[in-house]
Amino acid sequence: MLSRQEYWLWFCNIEELNSPKREELLRIFGSPEAVFEAGEAELTQAGLTARQKNGIRKAGREESVKELSELLIKKEIRFISREEEEYPKRLRHIYHPPCGLFVRGRLPKEEAPAIGIVGARACSVYGREIAQYFAAELSKRGFSVISGLAAGIDAAAHTGALKAGGYTAAVLGCGTDQCYPQENLSLYLKLGETGGLLSEYPPGVPPYRANFPARNRIIAGLSDGIMVAEARERSGSLITASLALEEGKDIFSVPGRLGDALSEGCNRLIQEGAALVMTPEDIVQEYDRFFREKQTTHGGDEKFYNNLLETREKIVYANLSLMPKHIDALAKECKISFSELTQLLLCLELKGYARQVSANCYAACPDKLLSRG
Repeated sequence: MLSRQEYWLWFCNIEELNSPKREELLRIFGSPEAVFEAGEAELTQAGLTARQKNGIRKAGREESVKELSELLIKKEIRFISREEEEYPKRLRHIYHPPCGLFVRGRLPKEEAPAIGIVGARACSVYGREIAQYFAAELSKRGFSVISGLAAGIDAAAHTGALKAGGYTAAVLGCGTDQCYPQENLSLYLKLGETGGLLSEYPPGVPPYRANFPARNRIIAGLSDGIMVAEARERSGSLITASLALEEGKDIFSVPGRLGDALSEGCNRLIQEGAALVMTPEDIVQEYDRFFREKQTTHGGDEKFYNNLLETREKIVYANLSLMPKHIDALAKECKISFSELTQLLLCLELKGYARQVSANCYAACPDKLLSRG
């Protein structure tokens, strides 16, 4: 006799069923257990092909499910069905949420903002540096970085987050016991130890081409926003961005040179309404709510910040980022006179919220960024 969790494991192990077909069967039968116990006629009436019915029969032996459970323990892979509390809340309401996840390492924290960083596999050196830089800086500010372990932008994003000591998860188009591509083996091993390797596919499933568009919906689902660092006009990265947009997620795009094929997708996204980002701070500002909630929960730091900075100082501070700004640009953005702005910047410097990087150029202090109110 199988447990309820093992019925879900069995259901997710039927290679011949894709996610839409699983959803259809759950709608018809109500549970994996009911599908397991269904007869030939019932499965035929549900519209299953001979191949799909054969797949169900092949996976249907209790011994097979027990063997898979033992294999998961041996390979240190957890199976989390979507009935469980641990199943990511961000995934519960996406289009065709995975019936279960196979996980090595850790899941993203629900209370932390999550940004998906995607882009071209055959990226430029510039694109790789941008992805790594953004991932590192966002990680330092408490973001989870989600990507797909592909060559190029994905790998750079994971690398940046790991180097910054942050959390990053890779959503795979194969079983979590396999590394694809092999060139990212060292990165794969690090993610299993300090980050997360996630898949809706059980161990042993190869990286079939058809799996990757499907896994993109999970990258989009786990992320609060998607940043595209470099992408051609027709690419998997744009599919991920499109899926995220359908789920009401934020889309960020790094602009590129006109005429550069690797920038066509990013520039098109901006033309169609994606937020243009030039610094990590452009993204951080969109998710202040996470940090405000965290600060309120941990002892009233937000109240302290509000009392510490006067209203006019907060206006100036809100327009500062890690990238230095000239005082003339700040005066224009804040709509504050040059003389008053000079005094306000001096106050912010004395309180440790701003620093003068060079003559008349100011930036926010990194250690105070999480205190923004």
